[in-house]
Amino acid sequence: MKQGFFLSFGPIKKVFLPPTKMGDTITSLIEKDVQVRFKVLGTEREVWILGSLGGDYLGPICTGES
Repeated sequence: MKQGFFLSFGPIKKVFLPPTKMGDTITSLIEKDVQVRFKVLGTEREVWILGSLGGDYLGPICTGES
């Protein structure tokens, strides 16, 4: 496994596990639907935006072109 893999748990959908942090994977087979125990080394916060068009001056913008 040269590139690592993604796993998910609870509300967290993407956790990347690089091959350099897997330890000795020769003795343990990791494949789809196998449960693993891992340690979180760092986090990166994703930003999601919820928008609204309701309100003064919001909505489609007229550019003056027909």
